[in-house]
Amino acid sequence: MSSSRRAPLAASALAALLAALVSVLVPSAAHAASSTGSDSRSDVVVQGGGAPGRVDAGRVSGDVTSSRVVHGRRTVTLELRFAALRAGGSWHRHWFRMVTDEGVRRELAVTAGPGAWQGRAQLTGVDRRPEGCVLRSSISYGHDATVRVVVPRACLSAPAWVRVAAGTVTASGTRVWADDSRTRGRLYDAPVFGPRVHRG
Repeated sequence: MSSSRRAPLAASALAALLAALVSVLVPSAAHAASSTGSDSRSDVVVQGGGAPGRVDAGRVSGDVTSSRVVHGRRTVTLELRFAALRAGGSWHRHWFRMVTDEGVRRELAVTAGPGAWQGRAQLTGVDRRPEGCVLRSSISYGHDATVRVVVPRACLSAPAWVRVAAGTVTASGTRVWADDSRTRGRLYDAPVFGPRVHRG
């Protein structure tokens, strides 16, 4: 009687152990389909008046703290997070550059400014011509602000993976502040791309 009771308990424990091992050894689709990269704070570069760029450690608005890519079955979601983002100045441009395993290259920009701080997203090809895609974008302002854009995968062909570079440029008068999400107080002619993010 007692041995028949132990058998189901042993089987249950074995099943739980196997389930735990599978969850550790096999990455989930959600994990494989996303990537988040952190960026240093207080690393915004300012330029203006012909002076060379320098780090403006006191600049909080437009200071990128992280970038995130989520590659789903039908969409690719791009996100920038900030220490703070204020709806002020002359204009803002939040940009994302994408490259896929098929060699497809796209540039996406969300431009915002006085009277249009909700932003307008546009996707272009290497020839700078707009792509006919319906994009969904949103901008939240204040502390821990976010810029998010949802891109249909069809706009990128049908990629197995995508790599993304991203950053933000804000301007007020003749001064311009910029922050690349993957560099620390430096700007390069070619942006720095993140890892391959495979479709989930």
